Amino acid sequence: MDYERAGLMEIEVVRAKLEDFLANHPECTLTSKEHYIEGQSSVQEAAITLPWNDKTLQISVPQDGAEAAELFESLNSVLLPTKYSAVFHRANNTLEVIWTAFKLSPVLEEVSSRGFTFNFDGKAHWCCFGEATPCLITIARSTSPVAMANHTNYRNITSLVAYANNFGGGHGVDKPLSFFVDCADLGINEIDDMIKHLNAHMLYYDTRTPFILIHEDTPSDDHKPRDRYLHGAFPDRIDGRRIDLNVLEFWLEMTKTKNEIMRYLLCYRIIEYVAFGYIDIDARAKVRKILNSPHSRARPEETLSSVVQIITTAKASDEIQKAQHLVTSTVNLVDIWREICRNKSKFVNPTSFEGGYEVKALISEKDTLETFSTNGVRNTMDRLRAIRNALSHGRDTQTRGVIRPTQTNSMLIKPWLNLIEIIAGETMLCDDL
Repeated sequence: MDYERAGLMEIEVVRAKLEDFLANHPECTLTSKEHYIEGQSSVQEAAITLPWNDKTLQISVPQDGAEAAELFESLNSVLLPTKYSAVFHRANNTLEVIWTAFKLSPVLEEVSSRGFTFNFDGKAHWCCFGEATPCLITIARSTSPVAMANHTNYRNITSLVAYANNFGGGHGVDKPLSFFVDCADLGINEIDDMIKHLNAHMLYYDTRTPFILIHEDTPSDDHKPRDRYLHGAFPDRIDGRRIDLNVLEFWLEMTKTKNEIMRYLLCYRIIEYVAFGYIDIDARAKVRKILNSPHSRARPEETLSSVVQIITTAKASDEIQKAQHLVTSTVNLVDIWREICRNKSKFVNPTSFEGGYEVKALISEKDTLETFSTNGVRNTMDRLRAIRNALSHGRDTQTRGVIRPTQTNSMLIKPWLNLIEIIAGETMLCDDL
């Protein structure tokens, strides 16, 4: 059978035509399905899965023989880098970053003709915005979404798909534009480093500039999330209490953001804020004793002086002690221990973050709730505070390390985030604030 005339190709024919592309993209696979043409035998229709190693997209081989040949030539001439919404032209070592085919706003129109030289590490790289290459348009014509969008947002290619297939009319589709970066004489790791520095410099000079999205590899996550219900089930009755406005806003913002590091910092702010005005159990007992004495009202000046002295002394205790007192009196240690046991392997070993900071293990393999109860609050708050310092300070004073805002660190911090969310929630509802 003449597959070219029929407009379709068998899978092995496609595999041969895409030999270079498939050799450079082992993550991609060819799939096929039966396609029936009236009056003819069934044939196979081919598609490429996991372009850019992205499960949300697929590249289908056109039924037209000439269009298929054009697609094969385009794919064989490029690399589809998994970290970028881009194609890498092998012939001239140029990264073509997919931008948009939608009509530009006046702010973005200003940058559409921008070109500049980026000198970095002794090498000059020409960078410019410009019309997308025919090669990219050809690839876009055969690309389609096959799953819900994820963090890659379909590699920015959907507007180019609309343009290439002439179904963008009335939807704001205009001219397909890309951003080009000359990557000559750079290895792949050097390209990644250069792109990060390029982004930093572009955003320094223009706060509204488009920049290159870097899709970091998502690390495997074997962390077990918190139970949905802290107390086993949703209550039939909630006796609400008024919450300090600052604490309330911290909590609500924490629940809205999906960024684990920001969630962690907001939780710590709640604890820190509540602890600042917290009076510990011993101090409250002393104040209560003075106020309940038979002569407290008869000697108001003496009573007031004694109360002020106790409160002043209590508030003079350092931040670390106040936070520990707060957690001891407001948080059920059983809830903390249950959460530790859920991800025990994460707490019996040190956690090494990207950036050089390492938080010490929280427990040992042999620990039980009983042994943990001895110093559990102190050790937990020590680790949580250390992580906060590594996130927000220049460098940890002992290790000289930091915790970078990377996807790997967002994954590593999750077990600790589980703990601090429980503590922040309990301190939010503390009635002694």
